[in-house]
Amino acid sequence: MTAVRSQKSLGIVFQGFFCYWRYIRKMDEIAYTSLSEQIKKLKSQNLLIEDESMAKDALSLYGYSNLIKSYRDPYTIIVDGKKMYRSGVSFNQLVSLYLLDKNLRNSVMAAMIDLEEHIKEAAADVVAHSFGTHPNDYLNFRNYSNKRKRKYRFTLAGILETMRNALDTDKNPIYHYQTEHGVVPPWILFKSIYFSTLVNFIDQFKISQKNEMIDKIYNLDNLKLDYDSARKLMMDSLFICMEYRNLAAHGGRTYNYACESSLRTNEIFKSEHEIAVSGFSQLLFILSLFKYQNPFFSLKQYFKC
Repeated sequence: MTAVRSQKSLGIVFQGFFCYWRYIRKMDEIAYTSLSEQIKKLKSQNLLIEDESMAKDALSLYGYSNLIKSYRDPYTIIVDGKKMYRSGVSFNQLVSLYLLDKNLRNSVMAAMIDLEEHIKEAAADVVAHSFGTHPNDYLNFRNYSNKRKRKYRFTLAGILETMRNALDTDKNPIYHYQTEHGVVPPWILFKSIYFSTLVNFIDQFKISQKNEMIDKIYNLDNLKLDYDSARKLMMDSLFICMEYRNLAAHGGRTYNYACESSLRTNEIFKSEHEIAVSGFSQLLFILSLFKYQNPFFSLKQYFKC
């Protein structure tokens, strides 16, 4: 009986070692390939390449991973365990989709930066009005809610630490205000803060500061919302915009992006009928609700081109 158990244990150990060895080999399989080898591989996967010279130029300019791996999925199927392109799919189709998405991503980035500047100014005004312009006052822990967060850097303590660290710099405009005025007001400090930090900072505002923020960025009479619903709208919208901004900044695929954050439409608008917004339409919808319409119109304009 003992010998049988030993054999089983040995078999389990050997199986585990074999799986680990295959995993290590798989991790080691990525190798450099020349442009010619990349073209050869694509052809072997049934992709039509009418102009190899143009294809090599595109691969050299945009990169195989960016151009092929990021945009091939709508055009591929699995045949005998291998990824193959559908019949009639050409290299030019992948390039067209890549360029469409790249232009969309650039438009999203421009709109998000525009919105970011507006939100930073509104938040700075709320903070200065509520707590003053000296960092010792507006970065006081007791002024905020201290909501729990999964990541330390987005806790209230982490955010305030990040902001205080940003004050210790020799770069303008913070350095100029430190040396010339002895005070760095929030509208200057916030210029040097990541949008993700600021959004999570706003999430730490107490109700009175959130309501003041709402009055600056929304028209509640037009939206027919109470402050409770508007607070949900504001925070859901800011987290969605933050996610798209980060996606665009890091070159992520945009046209079919499924945002992890979502708008609690039924809770916010209290409609008897479900308001279905998702994907890119969700981004356009929330942008259309802000008082400041430039980000919405600039992004909407992209679809008219």
